[in-house]
Amino acid sequence: MFAWMRTGGLWLLLAGLAAGPGFAQRQGGSRPVTVTRGPQSFLGVGVLEMNAERAKALRLPDERGVIINWVDEGSAAAAAGLRQYDVVRTYNGTPVEGVQQFANLVRQTPAGRAVKLLVFREGAEQTLEVTMGQRERAVIEFGEETLEIPIPPAPPRPRETLLPDMPRTVVSWRNAALGMESEALGQQLAEFFGVKEGVLVRAVSPGSPAETAGLRAGDVIVRFENQKVSSPREIATLLRGGRTRPAVTLAVMRERKEISLRVPLAAKQ
Repeated sequence: MFAWMRTGGLWLLLAGLAAGPGFAQRQGGSRPVTVTRGPQSFLGVGVLEMNAERAKALRLPDERGVIINWVDEGSAAAAAGLRQYDVVRTYNGTPVEGVQQFANLVRQTPAGRAVKLLVFREGAEQTLEVTMGQRERAVIEFGEETLEIPIPPAPPRPRETLLPDMPRTVVSWRNAALGMESEALGQQLAEFFGVKEGVLVRAVSPGSPAETAGLRAGDVIVRFENQKVSSPREIATLLRGGRTRPAVTLAVMRERKEISLRVPLAAKQ
């Protein structure tokens, strides 16, 4: 069965595992392949069958038990202190006779339950208590044969990569006629200042017409002579068209309240 899945039927195995519980038909055959998946009790060891030669090498009095061949890091077995070449002699008082029986005992123990293992190590017996773990598995049934495949946990998601802090260029407009530096409001800033659109005053030059009128950094100009404005360029265009006026009136939002400021303009020479 395993050789067939490794060659002609590998795609069938992968498709069944991806879909979860399911049913598939062997290509060109009549026996169904059933693939199911679900949780399974997990100890976290690999074991070897005992025989006379191994029992003698380990100085065992008989051939009863299974030999621990490896222990998964972070598993229930590792947490309990099981080691390579330990011999598990009994499982919750039941004599261990072979690998298949031992696997059945583990499988039949609910995850989270504590069991006692009588272990032979370096010529002496000791009892270890293990709290059974759990893992996902896939069971593939092909006719009368069954193959269990452990499904490793999904790898952790990579951490979000944060871009390093970088300088950001802010496009601002310096208006010499008014003596201020300003920029257009984006959506978030507009919501912050309580307006739909406008021009944010970033700085006011000392002694300028803007300072004389009482304009401050942080003010938002929303109208120029009753005409809505949304960019510094619009203010500059309106100023060029009205330089014969002695002053202009600006509607300004300050602390979410609208005020009116009269800004004097220098006469053309």
